[in-house]
Amino acid sequence: MQVPKPTKTDRKAAKEAEHQELVKFRFIQSSLAILRDNNQCVSCWFLEGKVTRRDDVHHIYSRGKEAGDWREHYTSLLCTCRRHHPLPIQTPGGNPDLAYVEEVRKKANETPINRRFAPGTV
Repeated sequence: MQVPKPTKTDRKAAKEAEHQELVKFRFIQSSLAILRDNNQCVSCWFLEGKVTRRDDVHHIYSRGKEAGDWREHYTSLLCTCRRHHPLPIQTPGGNPDLAYVEEVRKKANETPINRRFAPGTV
């Protein structure tokens, strides 16, 4: 049995719905990263012992293409100042020059700057 091809309007509507889900997921996850990092640059905090307001939320491993993608999860995001916003890592553990970013990510998730941040309660 053949199934008719969806109309262009239906395909566009489905694609827009997927995009809106991704936008919503990104908003929630970036908000969690900001809360965890206390709206501060994690590199300044963990590498230099300084308090610096964040400028960006950095996708460590580049951006995901759909809601729920591990690259979009708050544990793969870091708050950074402009000075500490590196290029994305293409493969986890694959770039020795950016190994410090993965180490900072680990610290940010294990010992959040915001001591009241509890991932299981948000």
